Amino acid sequence: MTIAVDGWGCGEGNDKTKYVKKITTSANGQIEVTAQAIDPAVNDKTITLTPQDNTGTALTTAAIPTQVYQFKCQPGGGAAIDGKYLPGSCK
Repeated sequence: MTIAVDGWGCGEGNDKTKYVKKITTSANGQIEVTAQAIDPAVNDKTITLTPQDNTGTALTTAAIPTQVYQFKCQPGGGAAIDGKYLPGSCK
């Protein structure tokens, strides 16, 4: 199965909120969130959420219809947020 980048229905394109500047998704469903209006140390920085199965293995489209068991939260790519600023649920 092929799903387009930003085609997972996670709010891509309609995602701007008080603290979220942007949401993007990869072709394999990895979600990247860009922060805003929080603090200069985190504004425009990213957090990545990777879908995983019940063994902790990252899911890809090849695994469909395996249900997402959890998301691994970590600093994003490029402009990654410093780990000390990750939400408590990511630590």
